[in-house]
Amino acid sequence: MPSTWSTISSSSPNSSGDKSSNHGPSSTWDILEHSLISSYSDSSSPDALLAHPPRSPTLQPRPPLAVRITSEIAYLLHAYQTGVATWMDLFDHGCTYQRVVSRQILDSELLLHCVCAFTAKNLSLLPSGMAWVSAAAYHYGESLRLLRELLNNSIPQENALTAIILLSSYEMIAAQGQELQRHFFGATLLIRTYGISAGSHGINRANFWIYIRHEIVVALVNESPMQMSPNEWNVRWRDGETEEDVFGNQLLWLVGRAIDVVFAKDPNTQEPMPIMVDARNDLLREVDRWLDTLPSSFRAISYGEPTDEGFSRLHYSLPTVCEWQLTLI
Repeated sequence: MPSTWSTISSSSPNSSGDKSSNHGPSSTWDILEHSLISSYSDSSSPDALLAHPPRSPTLQPRPPLAVRITSEIAYLLHAYQTGVATWMDLFDHGCTYQRVVSRQILDSELLLHCVCAFTAKNLSLLPSGMAWVSAAAYHYGESLRLLRELLNNSIPQENALTAIILLSSYEMIAAQGQELQRHFFGATLLIRTYGISAGSHGINRANFWIYIRHEIVVALVNESPMQMSPNEWNVRWRDGETEEDVFGNQLLWLVGRAIDVVFAKDPNTQEPMPIMVDARNDLLREVDRWLDTLPSSFRAISYGEPTDEGFSRLHYSLPTVCEWQLTLI
């Protein structure tokens, strides 16, 4: 729905599009390139940085900030909790982005602006969403400014990865093609630096799987292998699993492996390699085994007559299963 606070310019910097200002950074990549990445290595090669990440510093919690909530921000936070955060938590029964991030917003001006930017950007895509364009640009610009300050701090803060995930989600909506890949380089660097993986806990684990979902999109758009191979994810699956969010992450793992098989490149020439038949057949057998382990609640039940377009009508007993299958479609 359109914003009821359409006059943003009185309290926001003048901006158009997604630029924060004529003299400031224009994306998360600009922040990371000039702050975090430049301080870690003299090399400009992303491959060199990812192959030799810096030693992990000790994270220190940032003292609480007194965030200012306006009527517009309150509306955006409500829209976030009931809308975009539910998508972020699609494969997370712990509802980390709906619950944990919503609590952290109260102590972090950076996360507050990141959430508002991402939510306003989503609202701006609605048919009547033009009123949210300036709000999205304003909060995005503030987010970049605060992220630059945080990364220039000698003691990195624990909200950095969450902020980058949110801003990358914003930039994913706004960008297309090759531009997508560089937006996730900073997240890859932080994940490797701090040893975050599928075996992590809490918000680190949630951020990891959201990053993987984003990286799958980037790989498919660019028809390239994953930046972080599934062999590096540190997955540990247990027998007799029943939770649909875990099955969803298992599906991401299989998709990531399929991407690496289909879009494999020669490490020396970066030219596409022929699909290895043995690797393909092994993966197909593992997919069949995975399908056989799914409980009956994951099976769709057909009903009624086909639609006019010829599609079967299907009922899923678990709404989450239906949602993540529609997402993958």
